[in-house]
Amino acid sequence: MQVSHILFVDSPVGAGFSFSRELRGYDVGDISSTLHLYDFLIKWFSDHPEFLTNPFYIGGDSYAGKIAPFLAQIISEGIEAGSRKLPNLKVSGYLVGNPGTGEIIDYTSRVPYAHGVGIISDQLYETILWHCQGQDFFNPSNALCAQALNTFNNVRTAHNFF
Repeated sequence: MQVSHILFVDSPVGAGFSFSRELRGYDVGDISSTLHLYDFLIKWFSDHPEFLTNPFYIGGDSYAGKIAPFLAQIISEGIEAGSRKLPNLKVSGYLVGNPGTGEIIDYTSRVPYAHGVGIISDQLYETILWHCQGQDFFNPSNALCAQALNTFNNVRTAHNFF
């Protein structure tokens, strides 16, 4: 019989049911959140060493799509450097679901996606490409690009596709 074990962690502090007893605990960012997760894993595996030899995967959804690879890197670098904190951890990989990659990239990718799945017309797509000329769509620098993106946002909002 095969068994799987899954450990879910609300991160950063303040997400889901996680909390801090001190105000400074809510001072979070990508680096501090990742280091908090790393510290948590060190403590958890210290209390549960029987799981150290199991294949270990790190997963993250949405914004945690930035955190999961970073956490995997920190753990792997520690193992390679000979750290005794997680010496036998069998990091097997990481996975991300609908990862956040950054506002500009995420926002700019919406136009080709909407066109590719038929939500916006060829005409609107070509208009955006023509007027925006390779700029990111998050901060348009000319009025015609901004107007075309406004039309796109109206369509996007009406269809509520993301």
